[in-house]
Amino acid sequence: MASFDRPRGTRDFDPEEMADRNALITRLREAFETFGYREIGTPTFEHLDLFTAKSGPEIVEQLYAFEDKSERELTLRPELTAPVMRFYNEELRARPKPLRLFYFGNCFRYERPQSGRYREFWQFGAELVGAPGPAGDAEIIALAEECVQAAGAATELHVGHIGILDRLIEAVDTDEDTHSELYRLVDKGGEELTERLDEVDAEPVLAEAIEDLAVGANPTIALAGDEDELRERFGELLAEVRGFSDEAPHLDKRLREAFDEATAEAIEAALDELATTLGHLAGHGVDEVHVDLGVARGLDYYTGVVFEVEAPELGAQSQVAGGGRYQLAETLGGQPTDTTGFGLGFDRLLLAADVETEEAPARAHVVPIAGTLDEATSVAADLRAAGIPTTVDLRDRSIGKNLDYVDRLGVPKAILLGPDELEQGVATVKDMASGEQTEVALDELVGELSSD
Repeated sequence: MASFDRPRGTRDFDPEEMADRNALITRLREAFETFGYREIGTPTFEHLDLFTAKSGPEIVEQLYAFEDKSERELTLRPELTAPVMRFYNEELRARPKPLRLFYFGNCFRYERPQSGRYREFWQFGAELVGAPGPAGDAEIIALAEECVQAAGAATELHVGHIGILDRLIEAVDTDEDTHSELYRLVDKGGEELTERLDEVDAEPVLAEAIEDLAVGANPTIALAGDEDELRERFGELLAEVRGFSDEAPHLDKRLREAFDEATAEAIEAALDELATTLGHLAGHGVDEVHVDLGVARGLDYYTGVVFEVEAPELGAQSQVAGGGRYQLAETLGGQPTDTTGFGLGFDRLLLAADVETEEAPARAHVVPIAGTLDEATSVAADLRAAGIPTTVDLRDRSIGKNLDYVDRLGVPKAILLGPDELEQGVATVKDMASGEQTEVALDELVGELSSD
């Protein structure tokens, strides 16, 4: 006889694991809903060109792509942002703005499975559509932070602005491929970045600033006090980067001279936007952030403020959520639309979550004795109707074996129902923790079990 294993990179979840997952799903849905976000759903598979339009043809190697019977090129979704924006362009764009959306679903990537990474994985996310500027950015960041905290995990919030590093690297006089390489090296850090900047003869002031941003010191800034105080602290933080002035959001003379006027003004506008976002975050009750001007996530995708939320207890792979402001609606055939959003790795977050669920499948188990199965089933139905999870023995086991079964599952109450009990209109209720047995009138069972 053939035997079958689950496909590589996938998982099965037993009842206890599903209970923990569902408990966390409930918490996260509640967090989104408290911010006024509404849940949507999209198909598990989409047209392949939806994702190549967003990420380029090279992404196909990472996808479960296939042709259907009509030779249409489709793929299992590798992420959820592109499907949501396709849905927005197709059906939601006429709705009042801003549009607050969240979603949850499984995604698929054909990658080499490794610890904590699977070919099928689950993702929560949110998109704030049609709310340009720092106020919308701050709301999304605060929501991501709230979601991670709702899971019971300690958080570390990193916030930056893609426009700053983007403009610095574009100012290096070299070709587009080298620019892309420098982005990757900034994300990686180390001597390799320094060596590459030397090879392309980057102006010293540019090289120094880029190297400082890649260090990843991520200094903390407390979000307390009035706007002037916050901007003063922000300026002091910027002064740690060579070429940046301590008078936020200005560049010092040496770095300003490395740019044309438009580029210098664009960097200062990005710094001002980031400072304003930090001020709005304080209004959301966020106490502190790690300002990271070297965050280099998806530079072709993001256009403004970017952020990551980490759960430090997870160690080196601590990031559980990340996002920022982007323009994607136009890329997918719609009108230019300001959008800020984030994705949350559900499986990673579950590892850091403080979730405790009851393992027992029911609160009561009815044991029919000597042919009373129909009556036992009726009693169980009454208890279920009152919201008390209840099971019934379906294997005609002895009382002793039923009690062993109940004990192993952790069900707190066993209800013994035989001909004698039925004649008296009672049931014998055994408390499995104490071993105490009491007779309870059948019409009082619901009240008795509800009070526990």
